[in-house]
Amino acid sequence: MKKILFILLSFAIFATSCMEDTGNYDYRDIEDFEITGVESGYSVLILENLNIPASISAAAGDFSAVWFIEQKDISAGFDDNTVADTISRELVLDIPFKYKPGTYNLYLKVTNNNTGVAKYAKTEILASTQFSTGYYLLKETSDGNTEMDLHYTNGDKVEDIISFVTGAPLSGKPKTLSYLNDYSYLNEATGEKDVNYLLLPLSENGMYTFNMTDMSIAREYGQWFYSADDTYDVKKIHHINSVGFSFAMFTESGVFTNYQRAMYQMYSVGKFSPLPDLMYDGTNNYSSSNNVCYFEFDNYTYDAVNNQLISVDYNGGVSSVSFQYPPLLADQDPTPESFEDKIIYIGGVQGYATDNLVIVCEKADGSRYFYYAMAESESYEMNIANKADFEASSAFADAKIYATCRKDGNYLYAASGNDVYAINPENGASTKLVIPSMPAGEITYMDTMWYETYGDDSYNYFVIATENSGNYTVAFYEMIGGEPVKGKEPVRILQGKGKIKTVQHADPGKNGNVWSMTRYSVHY
Repeated sequence: MKKILFILLSFAIFATSCMEDTGNYDYRDIEDFEITGVESGYSVLILENLNIPASISAAAGDFSAVWFIEQKDISAGFDDNTVADTISRELVLDIPFKYKPGTYNLYLKVTNNNTGVAKYAKTEILASTQFSTGYYLLKETSDGNTEMDLHYTNGDKVEDIISFVTGAPLSGKPKTLSYLNDYSYLNEATGEKDVNYLLLPLSENGMYTFNMTDMSIAREYGQWFYSADDTYDVKKIHHINSVGFSFAMFTESGVFTNYQRAMYQMYSVGKFSPLPDLMYDGTNNYSSSNNVCYFEFDNYTYDAVNNQLISVDYNGGVSSVSFQYPPLLADQDPTPESFEDKIIYIGGVQGYATDNLVIVCEKADGSRYFYYAMAESESYEMNIANKADFEASSAFADAKIYATCRKDGNYLYAASGNDVYAINPENGASTKLVIPSMPAGEITYMDTMWYETYGDDSYNYFVIATENSGNYTVAFYEMIGGEPVKGKEPVRILQGKGKIKTVQHADPGKNGNVWSMTRYSVHY
């Protein structure tokens, strides 16, 4: 009982002392504020001003601001860490945007210096150039030289870009147009590393390397090799393109590779060796034709020196491909098929787990036949699932233009005059395609083109280019199962002067490389 009374008495004394506390305490309201004037997203052209009129709601006070930026990680790479750069310490942002094309996260941090309270605003920046997203058309001019047009997705266009930059077309007929994502190289002018998007038109006589930020010349031809004395004859180069963790130069004397991948922080001076890479068997006596078939992990091309198909893997390694015909049964030993005739076309049917090839061959008497071969991805052994002659009266027997369905269909296409035919290489069944509003003239280019993203800009097109009286028309059709959608008009039509050799869709800032979130069908 005494313990209870003591506790109650102690509590009463404590309560009384609190009531009698007359100390002078200085309580102040926290100076609250809000950041306004920052939208959820902005678009900006490289080197033009990015203006964001940020403001704060507080009427007065001592505040400081800092803007910092990081490139959005759009890869599925090995390291997702990013580094943020401080770009301004002014509340209102008004600076020239000097970063490369891409998508960025931009943050504003505002601090109340009296209280230490900080608040943040975030926005997304889509940076592009006037030469960014669109369709680049490599074309032959009326006098037999090479030019390039750009058609923007909004319908505008820029004609004769090569002449605009260099003063004249590229000498010789066009061969191919290479689009290199995130190519790292030593900038000869500054002596520093540069990572950029490059566009390479290649003709029978020459090549240019355009920086897609401003379409200036990024590298002179001699700067592609370790020594000016080691420059390779440009007339013998067929293609330069990405092969996973390398960029490869396909030539008549083999394949030169440059190991790099800037999106994974693997950089290079961007030069090629004076000799082509050795094949895995230790020899380098091989060649590459102008037919290069692209898959995510492998590239295939014809080696005329050894009359065989060769594969270039995602590390740049070169090896011969072994074919089995007929397909192996259980417990059978391999019996490689040798190519006795000239390979005139190689096309890929895009697979996710398999590489499916259609190979067109021509005999000494001019008659033609095809192979349909399949392999597990990253395998150097293919099963020939079908081998058949083309009927002499069919368009496939003498076609000048072949193409394959790269996605969602299993077709080999042939163009004859103003008509398009398709054959299923698995069973040889053929059909004439119905092309709505077929452009007038002779077909000069035909292919399928697809692009996968997580946005609304994905597509799957059948593309046809015709030439009529010195003018071109390029029509894009939506596809289902490898055929243009019946009765549906082209979703896009491009027109201009000249004869189209190839069409390349470009979207700097969205990588179409191996293991990235966006995927292209590359056209070579």
